[in-house]
Amino acid sequence: MQDSIIMIRSNFAFAFALTLLLSSCCLIQSFVVVHPQQHQRALAQPSTTARHFFPNILGGDNNDSQKKEQKIKLEQHQTTESQKTASRGGDKKVHEQPGNAPKSSSGGLIPKITTVNSLDEFLEFIQEDDRLCVIKFHASWCKSCQKFGVQFRHIAMENGDKVNSDGIVATTGNVRFAQVEFGANTILCKSLGIKKLPTVHFYKQPHGKLTGFPCGPKKFDLLVETLEEYKGMTDEELKLKKELEEGDALLDTIAGDIQKTAPSSQTETQTKNAKLN
Repeated sequence: MQDSIIMIRSNFAFAFALTLLLSSCCLIQSFVVVHPQQHQRALAQPSTTARHFFPNILGGDNNDSQKKEQKIKLEQHQTTESQKTASRGGDKKVHEQPGNAPKSSSGGLIPKITTVNSLDEFLEFIQEDDRLCVIKFHASWCKSCQKFGVQFRHIAMENGDKVNSDGIVATTGNVRFAQVEFGANTILCKSLGIKKLPTVHFYKQPHGKLTGFPCGPKKFDLLVETLEEYKGMTDEELKLKKELEEGDALLDTIAGDIQKTAPSSQTETQTKNAKLN
């Protein structure tokens, strides 16, 4: 009798536990069916404790996620701004090209003034073609040369070749310009008779040297007048002018020699007269 009572109680307890288990399963199933989004959100967002102990796997806490999102948005914004800047820069480069650049006094061009550093380069420059050549002799330490250099570049811009930023001749002039630095080419300058700085020489093939003279900033008008004179002359006129100038130079030399010998002749005459007396 007592064994039967114990068995009945056990069966009742088992039935009660089974009923509770079935009820719990029904409640869980109804929650998943009725609230699937909340269920997925709960599964997708691990607990704070889990994030704390497994940050490398679960990706840290919510603040880290927000920081990553902000970082991604910032990078996207920077990329967009860079693309806009590159686009504006590309447009600017197009406008800076010679064909598309806005017109100005120089059009972005600079005068071509050849720098000569040896006798070979000097001869190569004056023999390059039959255009009139103007060569400036200067020194880096000479303040007068520096002032004259500004005027020289100006006249080269008006009459000579013009080059772009790549050094390519964009406009051809009727005169070529060059410069020789005295300190770096002392032997060359002395062989050409350079005694004062700055000095300019004019050359033209096949006539060679036409003329040369010291020309500081105050005598720049002389350079302009001489340049305009030679530009308007034919080869025959240049040849005749050169011969006349060479004749004048020869006469000046002879006159100088006479003046040097004249005092000595007068002294000899006075000595003879003194002896006779």
